[in-house]
Formats: sequence, structure tokens, C-alpha cells
Amino acid sequence: MARRVIPGAEFAAAEKERFALRRRLARRWTGAPALPQTWEIVAERVSPWVRGLKPDLVLARGPRAALAALPGDKTRFAVDLEDVATLRLALRWYVDGPDLEATSRREAAVLERAAVVAVPHEDVGQLLHEAFPSLAGIADRVVVVPDGMTRGPQRAVARDGAVVCLHPVTHGDDPLLLAALQSRLERPLRRIGSPGPQVSFLPSPPPEFGADEAVSFGLVTRLADRLSRLCGRRVVSLLEYGIPVLAPRWLAIDPALEPAVARYEEASFEADFAAALARFDALRDAAEAAQRSWNSTLDRFLTRLGA
Repeated sequence: MARRVIPGAEFAAAEKERFALRRRLARRWTGAPALPQTWEIVAERVSPWVRGLKPDLVLARGPRAALAALPGDKTRFAVDLEDVATLRLALRWYVDGPDLEATSRREAAVLERAAVVAVPHEDVGQLLHEAFPSLAGIADRVVVVPDGMTRGPQRAVARDGAVVCLHPVTHGDDPLLLAALQSRLERPLRRIGSPGPQVSFLPSPPPEFGADEAVSFGLVTRLADRLSRLCGRRVVSLLEYGIPVLAPRWLAIDPALEPAVARYEEASFEADFAAALARFDALRDAAEAAQRSWNSTLDRFLTRLGA
């Protein structure tokens, strides 16, 4: 099976190409949109590679990645909605106004062509039906596939270690809640990942987590609206490092991961954090044991497709 990971440098090059005057003039000359989205340019680059393989099946992580499979009219593909946030039409506040209708058309085209649509939670299937009512039979092509894991560098986990969060922080991660909780933590907050422009809202922008530091918990924040509460991917991402997780009580995650997750409410955060520390050893052991290969995702796809 051939696999292609699109690195950040390719996105940066596509973003530069998106605004290049020569390319914009060429697109206007051919009648194409003068300012396509970055993912469209990346798809243009990836599509020849996909067509050259002449695949029987393409598995795509998210509808934007699936754009690369669309030119092959006879290619079956399955799209994995790894996070509900990839449904950018439904999450209207994530999409710039001029891009809303174009995003809707692209996602509808992807979902209409997909033989299987994998979602992390069964409620997402209903949301898909509501967001794209014109797509006939979409509910029959939805399959619930829990997120797999790619084990990252394992961190030293200790009861008195720092608390870490994943960056960059998006609107759906509820940055105001993260800022409020940081001021109530009695230990340092560190970040895993690039800081991005989203750190200015924090009382003290967290420094990058050092390789020689110990960590106690990973902190996940999330909006509590109907859609965002289904986005549990960040819990999985922290568990990839073997870190137990503090997550909002309203966040939906795979029940199999619950032993490694301590729940909290904003109003009772200090008490909930103390309760998590009281059972720290069990949470740490569960986080170390939480390991699920992406092969399980592939197996479910292939079973559904009869392959």
C-alpha cells in the first residue's frame, strides 16, 4: 500500500503559489478561480501521484485530502473525518465568508463520491445528514471508526510534573477556557507543537515542553456546543505520548480510552484536578497501555468495502 504524507513545507509552498501574481493571472486567463484555497493547490500536486498508482481504493484523511482523489472518476475512495472540525461548512465560524459556498460545494462533491465515510462518533452521521441534506444515502455510507494512534516519543510522566497542552489552539478548543484554567493551575503549563498566533490570549504564553521535563497531565479544552463536543481527537493525540489526560466532562471520546482520562468541569476544576492526582497511578498506567494501531482503522474500511 502506497502512502503519502503531505509535509508542512508543501503547504507553505502552496500558500505562496496561491498568491503568486503569475499564477493568479494564469488562472484568470483560463477562467479558474483567481484565488483558490491552499488545499486545492496541494491537491493539484498530489493528484498526478494518485493517478500514476492506478489504485483500486484511496483512503483519505479528511475531505480536503480527498480532493486529490476526485480527478480519478473510477477510483473508489473512503474519507476519514478524523475530527468533526473538518466539516467546515457545518462549523460556519471556522470558514471565512467568501469561502463558505465554495467549501460547501467541495465537501459535498467529496462526500457524494465517497464509498465510505468514517466518523469518530455515531452522532456525526446525523450531523452529516443535516449539513448535507441533498446527499442521497449518506447515512448508509457512514461507519464509526475510532481514531488509531501513532506512538510519539514517550514522555517522563510524574505526579509533580508540568501540565501540557497541544498547539496551535483553534477556536473550537475554547481558548478562553484554556486561559482561565491556566491561571488556576498550581504548576507550569507547557505546550507541545508550534506556538502559532493563538498564544497571546493566555496569561503567560507557555514555553515549549522540554525533552528532559516530566509531565503529569495533558490538558484538553473544548467548546460545549453540539458539534465541538464530539471532537475528541486531541485526547488521542496526547495519549500517543503516553500522557494521561484532563478533559471536559462533556467531551465525547471512545469509551475504551476513559481509564486514561480524568474529567473536569470549569466550576470545580481545582477539586477535579485534586481527584485526578489522587488516582494518578491508575491514570498513568492506563495512558501507557492505551495503544491502538491505525491498522484497525484500515481493517474497518476494507471490511465495509468488502475488500
